[in-house]
Amino acid sequence: MLSIHNTDRYHSITITQADYHGISGKLLKSYMNEKRVLKPLETLNIVIEERDASGGTGANFIVSWTAVEEVTEPIVEALMVSTRSSSGISFTTQAKVLEDLSNSNMGD
Repeated sequence: MLSIHNTDRYHSITITQADYHGISGKLLKSYMNEKRVLKPLETLNIVIEERDASGGTGANFIVSWTAVEEVTEPIVEALMVSTRSSSGISFTTQAKVLEDLSNSNMGD
């Protein structure tokens, strides 16, 4: 599961991209057909079914977001939980910023 948490208490953010890439880097699925506004402190969860092994052991998400006002940075994290055997397995991982477009002249 991918969780995108708007950590700002006063302002919304807009999620513009949530793309799922497999271990080879190939785009497997885009989860944002349209932009999604997250209200203050709202969370968006994207669930990958446990039996879906298309991403392999090193799958990645690329998430893009924008905001009109200056906001606190969202938290983007992945949670993996497996209950197939008699002992459950779980782990989390947090996102890393790949590119900061806040000072670019690209506009959105």
